[in-house]
Amino acid sequence: MVTTLIFLLGLEPHYDSFHITGVDFTQIGVDKKNKCKLFFIKINSEYCNKTYGFLAGGLPPGVNIDNEISYIRIYDKDNNDVTSKVYGDGESNELIQDTEYNKGCFYNISSINQFVDDINNGIGPISAGRINVPRLVKYKYGLPSPFKIVVKFKNGRSIEVHLKQCI
Repeated sequence: MVTTLIFLLGLEPHYDSFHITGVDFTQIGVDKKNKCKLFFIKINSEYCNKTYGFLAGGLPPGVNIDNEISYIRIYDKDNNDVTSKVYGDGESNELIQDTEYNKGCFYNISSINQFVDDINNGIGPISAGRINVPRLVKYKYGLPSPFKIVVKFKNGRSIEVHLKQCI
């Protein structure tokens, strides 16, 4: 009886996966030195696939994505794919804190395609708790401005969001 009580008290919820619920795409400023516009891509998610385990609360939650991403594409107002013109500034998922761009933290990514691979493979700071941190990307001046972002999942579902201006 005591053993059963200890076991029941030690049962804790654990979320095996996370589910992407949306995406934010925001222009946050300009980098005059490198002649480019700065954007944040922020994935919104929630935990899913709840299980219970003995002292499972210490495990990192939501390590795996429940529905892999086929692609993330960025389009201009004329619906031209400009994803290849969007680039990162360093190593994939390098954490940056309190810069001239943002008072807080964000991750740097090397490219949109690498970001998708990292999400699908659970590499680096990819979990429901950390995927919600914005990712910084850049886009050169003189090109048609990004207008929307589309996230397409392998199950056919997609999310489409128009650009927000925060400058």
